[in-house]
Order: sequence, then C-alpha cells, then structure tokens
Amino acid sequence: RRVLFRSQTEERLISECAYIKHLIESEKRTIKRLKKRKADLIDQLNQTGADEVSAPDVSVYLSYIQYMQHEERKSEDAIRTGERALEEKRIELVDAAKKRKILEIVKEKKLEEYLLAAVRREQKDLDEAGMTRFVMR
Repeated sequence: RRVLFRSQTEERLISECAYIKHLIESEKRTIKRLKKRKADLIDQLNQTGADEVSAPDVSVYLSYIQYMQHEERKSEDAIRTGERALEEKRIELVDAAKKRKILEIVKEKKLEEYLLAAVRREQKDLDEAGMTRFVMR
C-alpha cells in the first residue's frame, strides 16, 4: 500500500513537472512573439522616415515598444520562477523515487524473512512429528 502511495506521489510530481515545463515553454513563445513584434515596429518606424511621422505617433510607437519590453521582462521573470519550481519538483521526484526503492527493498527483505521463518516453523513441526513417531515406537 505504501509503495502504491509512493508511486502515486511520483506520478503526481511527474505531472506537476510536465505542467511547469508547459508554462515555461509558453512564456518562451510569448517572449519570441514580443521580440518579433517589437523588431517589426522598430523597422516600420525606421522605414516611414522622420518627416512622415508626427511626434504623437512616434510617442505611441515608443510607448508600445516600452510596454512590450516590460512584458518581456515579466515573462523572463516567470521563466526563472518556473525553472526554480521545476528544479524543486525534480528534487522531490528523485526523493520520492529513492523512498519507493527503499520501501521495495524493505518489502523484499521482510518477505524473505517471513518465508525463511515459515520454512523453519515447518521444519520444526516436521522434526517434532518425527520425534513423536520415534518415541511412540
């Protein structure tokens, strides 16, 4: 029963690791999209030329680019947080696997001890029966 519990614990931790990895990959994709969009906006702003763009339009472009940089930093922070959480979950998973292995070894040893004790009891019973027959003759 405890081994089953350990196995369920490992499955839960594996699932949590997979979820965290998914979140990290999602944030990486977000950063990639933001960088591409930011580069496109900068190129667009450079191509239009200084004479064709009004100051308020340039201000809007720059504000939006700053917003995207801020979002990039938030995503990078989320990635770092996720990577720390993932490392913690991996450590928990390794510990759970070690505990399960230990329990399996203990279970095997206890089974061996039980079987050996059963063989000894059976041999003792047979010896006693033999002695009783010998005495009865």
